[in-house]
Amino acid sequence: MNIFETLARLENEPRFYCSTGWFPRAVKPAMEWILPHVPNKKMEDVFQELPDVENGERDLTRVLTVVEWRPADLSLVEKAFDVQLPDWAHGIYARISRAVICLRNSIVILPPNEIVEWEVLIRNASEKGRRKLPVRQIVFAKAGIEGSFFALRRHTLTNQWEVALSTVDSTLEEEQGPLGDLRCDSNPDTWMKRMIATDGHPLRKGNTFEVCYTERWETDKKKGKWGACEILMPLILS
Repeated sequence: MNIFETLARLENEPRFYCSTGWFPRAVKPAMEWILPHVPNKKMEDVFQELPDVENGERDLTRVLTVVEWRPADLSLVEKAFDVQLPDWAHGIYARISRAVICLRNSIVILPPNEIVEWEVLIRNASEKGRRKLPVRQIVFAKAGIEGSFFALRRHTLTNQWEVALSTVDSTLEEEQGPLGDLRCDSNPDTWMKRMIATDGHPLRKGNTFEVCYTERWETDKKKGKWGACEILMPLILS
């Protein structure tokens, strides 16, 4: 299943998550950001905060992934940073402009103009002169809580573009040197397959120390109704 088939499936697959409260605070603003570009959907269709579970000890949120199925011009990014991005990156933006992917760690795919704005901000804000360095890594998506991002990254040896996790704690050595080559996903299909298999956690490939405070709950249709939806039970991923 490729990234487009996966996104189309997620658009019709309601998911339920509980957390200490950060999940709805992260996802709702993302929905407010994308919905003006997807006029056939409303907030109540894709985001609902449901009654508490277990005597108010859990907050539960029902969400749907939202995609703007409209082509966007990735050459804006290439012209801004004088780079040639891979065909697969152009292939993504030939079909979608932006997306909010609802997993344990939500993923927000940015449109080209916001990619440029974000990368310019990062490079200009660097005290270590990131703006003077070659463009090896370009953020194209925000992930989870503030401070984590997914980026298009060019391998230091092969010069092949891959999908890498970038964080505010990443050093220039990690982003520009061989350390940044480790644990990347080779293409968007591989990346999205991993995200679905792990429900968005961990964000970094092979990271066994990453913490996520959100649980996904699954419906159990055999046990009747609970409020406006089926009884929910914690979903344990293998």
